[in-house]
Amino acid sequence: MRRYCKVDHENGTKRCPECEEVKPLGEFPVRKNGQVYAYCKKCNAKRTREWSARNPERKAQSGREWVLKNPERHTEMRRKAHYKRRYGISYDEVRSLLEKQSFRCEICEVGLSEDNLVVDHCHDSGSVRGLLCNKCNISLAPIERPGFLDAALAYLERHRSGS
Repeated sequence: MRRYCKVDHENGTKRCPECEEVKPLGEFPVRKNGQVYAYCKKCNAKRTREWSARNPERKAQSGREWVLKNPERHTEMRRKAHYKRRYGISYDEVRSLLEKQSFRCEICEVGLSEDNLVVDHCHDSGSVRGLLCNKCNISLAPIERPGFLDAALAYLERHRSGS
């Protein structure tokens, strides 16, 4: 049973029927049609978690249906979360770097897009160095290992004359 509580327009407050606290309207989610939810954000989140725990199959099915209806948004959301989780930078920062590099790999200058770029970062400090193509990023891995570059150059020199 839904319990709707009226908004006190003079004070800009509303009472949540779950926690029974009177809170400012900013503490209540707003529907797409502009209506204010009955429950405050905290109680609404709690109720949503409880419903999800009771209905895992319906939640999973609903998620699958949303992904099928919104493939572009799903890709964008995953990409944004990946940049934040993996590199600690926002999607806007990646876009800014891409524009700053004129949509080109910083090493070989091949064209980059959001679909084929790789965020190059220092594995020790975690700091982002730039955006590269996959080929250049893979090529950097052994070079970063101490002593590898000297050993590789010595190897090439030994075999240069065909001996």
